[in-house]
Amino acid sequence: MLGISDEPGIFNFAKPPADEVDPVECEFGTFQCYDVRVESQFLSLLDSMHDLEMFFEALLDQGYNIVAGQPRPGHFARL
Repeated sequence: MLGISDEPGIFNFAKPPADEVDPVECEFGTFQCYDVRVESQFLSLLDSMHDLEMFFEALLDQGYNIVAGQPRPGHFARL
């Protein structure tokens, strides 16, 4: 699961990296990843995108569903 806001911001990791890393900034969105297993895939997609619409198209092409509304991670811990 990936929570997305259309406000410029950063990519928030599901699990903070073991090593200290600089924040992954994004000019067209703020992202909260809730699944460490797909984190690298989302980051890779994000790195080659120019806007949120392009990112959404790439997610759909990868077989992900996009649902508008407030994420409800339920069993996930908020960091």
